[in-house]
Amino acid sequence: MTDATVYKGGSWANVTKGVMVRVTGHSDVADTVEFTNAGFNPEPNVQNARTYRDRGLAKQKKGDLDGAMADFNQAIKLDPKNAYAYNNRGNIKFRKSDLYGAMADYNQAIRLNPKYAEAYNNRGNVKFRRGDLNGAMGDYNQAIQLNPQYGLAYRNRGNAKRKKGDLDGAIADFNQAIKLGVTTD
Repeated sequence: MTDATVYKGGSWANVTKGVMVRVTGHSDVADTVEFTNAGFNPEPNVQNARTYRDRGLAKQKKGDLDGAMADFNQAIKLDPKNAYAYNNRGNIKFRKSDLYGAMADYNQAIRLNPKYAEAYNNRGNVKFRRGDLNGAMGDYNQAIQLNPQYGLAYRNRGNAKRKKGDLDGAIADFNQAIKLGVTTD
């Protein structure tokens, strides 16, 4: 329904999107006109949120981090339960060296979707950069447990193992990452 004006009790009333109107009576004469929000879905516009998220990804790929951040913020505003938008916004914050902000977004993405392997991997990257190698390893392990085909998590875990001095473990993880099509850089 679009915005409209409806005749009610001898005067015209404005009706906005989302308000249900029920008219009783004959086709040309109304006995009653009821306005209600019942049946109206107050949930955010999920499709628009996805579109903002997708546009943010495109802007991120072009290097427009501020534009991407604005789009991810809008996606979250429209759909606060969108774990993917939080994860993507966390990626922007990570690239801008806002590690605390990135961690908060990854934590929220994981709260919203506890099976989101990429968010665990990304949170592991924050922990790795902060020097928390054990915490990073825990997140990489969780990402791999959730998605055993997630080559990037193997590569990241290999880097953590290498930094901890577990060179054989690092080599095994790098081999698995290569096997899954992810090269080490």
